[in-house]
Amino acid sequence: MTSLLKRLGKTPVLVRREVPGFIANRIQAAVWREILKLVADGVATPEDIDLVMTSSLGRRWSVAGPFEITDLAGLDLKQAILTELLPLLASSADVPAILNEKVEQGNLGVKTGNGFREWTPEKVRDVKERLARALTTIAQWDAQR
Repeated sequence: MTSLLKRLGKTPVLVRREVPGFIANRIQAAVWREILKLVADGVATPEDIDLVMTSSLGRRWSVAGPFEITDLAGLDLKQAILTELLPLLASSADVPAILNEKVEQGNLGVKTGNGFREWTPEKVRDVKERLARALTTIAQWDAQR
């Protein structure tokens, strides 16, 4: 299966032990828990968080993964950072209230015209075009590696 997926231009990852959810979805869930807490606590707006993710963290991780970056910076530095930050991060097992409230209000995102942002047809088109351009560029870059 791995060789077939590679021939199809995919990047397969061997899952070494079965767990609920996909690897990426589990990582995203942890990120979501924290970003929803930041918004709920008034630390940042959804737009601020999108900017942080697209201009720094996401951009970095598309080139080098978190373990590569940590090895470059030093595990001692990562240990010091995590010692300070981990006790402060969101750790609830419940879906954050801010997301439940949006859903209960019928604010479901693009499909209703409102979610964490207001969506006009033009805004939807612009984001979809931006994603298509960026993902095409990334796919071309991956094929050259």
